[in-house]
Amino acid sequence: MDEISRQSAIRRRVDWRVDWRVGLERFGPLLALTLLVLGTSLFSPAFLKPENILNLLRENSFIGIVSLAMTFVIISAASICRSARWWRSWPWRGCG
Repeated sequence: MDEISRQSAIRRRVDWRVDWRVGLERFGPLLALTLLVLGTSLFSPAFLKPENILNLLRENSFIGIVSLAMTFVIISAASICRSARWWRSWPWRGCG
């Protein structure tokens, strides 16, 4: 019984480490962005003004629109590849 409880304790410790790393991998960029915004707002009080935030959104809206369009193209191309099996049979065309 001692060996089983020791193994389960080790397994719980390893699971916690894996969960912590997965969480950091998943939310690390968001955490870095939050720290960057907080640090910038501390050093420059004009950073969080509404004019500056609107300017940032206006400057980056093109990138957002293009990335959204690219996402729709990728999703629709994948659905076309799954639905049209004859497309794969052509030697010069293929879906992967």
